[in-house]
Amino acid sequence: SLASGNNRAIIREGIRQVMTSGEPYAVVLRESLCGEGQAIDEETIAFQIAPRIAAHGRLDEAMPGIRFLLSENLEEARELYKVLCEANETRKEIQRDLGESAIALARKALAEGRRGLAIHLEDGMSGVHGITASRITECFCLPTAMISPWMPDPEIVSMSFRSVEGLDIKKVLDDIAREHPEALTKHGGHPMAAGARALKNKVILFQNLFDQYVKAAAPWLTPQRLFKVDGELTREHLELSTYEQIRALAPYGRGFPAPQFRGAIVITEARMVGADPVHLSFRAQVHGRAVKGILFHAIEQAGQEPPFGVGQHVEGVFQLMDNVFRGEHRIELQCLGVIEAQS
Repeated sequence: SLASGNNRAIIREGIRQVMTSGEPYAVVLRESLCGEGQAIDEETIAFQIAPRIAAHGRLDEAMPGIRFLLSENLEEARELYKVLCEANETRKEIQRDLGESAIALARKALAEGRRGLAIHLEDGMSGVHGITASRITECFCLPTAMISPWMPDPEIVSMSFRSVEGLDIKKVLDDIAREHPEALTKHGGHPMAAGARALKNKVILFQNLFDQYVKAAAPWLTPQRLFKVDGELTREHLELSTYEQIRALAPYGRGFPAPQFRGAIVITEARMVGADPVHLSFRAQVHGRAVKGILFHAIEQAGQEPPFGVGQHVEGVFQLMDNVFRGEHRIELQCLGVIEAQS
């Protein structure tokens, strides 16, 4: 948890070492990820470095990631980093395909009135179902279990869980295991994430129990994202000096999230971007200033209607980003969610 000042100090020092170390792995990471004026920070680690290091282990075995971190020379580190990047692209393709199937099943479960979403993908892959569970939880704001075959034994399934604030998912599993020991063969985790295994022929039983126990533990749950904001988005927030003050408190993460602000913007340009594409890039007028922004995962799959377009007045929740281009810093907006969009 980054609520701990000690933890933040350790991470801050670790990031400093990655930015200054002569170790081959660190040099290669800087070569790949640090353009002009850019630095590795906690978001780089969470969204670019960690996924690459973990990718090979999700698909096969984890040693390429370990060997990369322990590389003895630049040639070895560069070659292993290439392997990790290729594995990460494969992981993303698999995750994209499984995610579409999982979202369809999640919508069906919602229509049935479920609040604990236990999604069984019979052709799923346990190496990526934790990431898929996170995506479902993010989409529907409900605790999610992704269930896939356990490779060593086709009669056993593996489960990954992601929870929402206020619901201890580990306690839910403890209660199920204590009162219905036939439903799980093993489980473990912490309040926000967990893992488990079960017999394949007990999947339907577990799906029903998961929904039942989630509803009992958190009757207030609804498939609607709630935001805690740190105030209104002002013109001052668009100044680099304000962003630098916010970054001075970094690193941010679980237990110590980056500030987010509620604000009103007018969209002047909008287009879908990304390999799929499912992300919405936009330009907007904010307090009389032209600002660029991005809404990640604006739609679930390519071809769907985005949540807002050119000419619309959008009220949403935003975080600040610093885009560095040719040495110039520009404050941009990451839209975390849309409250209302109207013409």
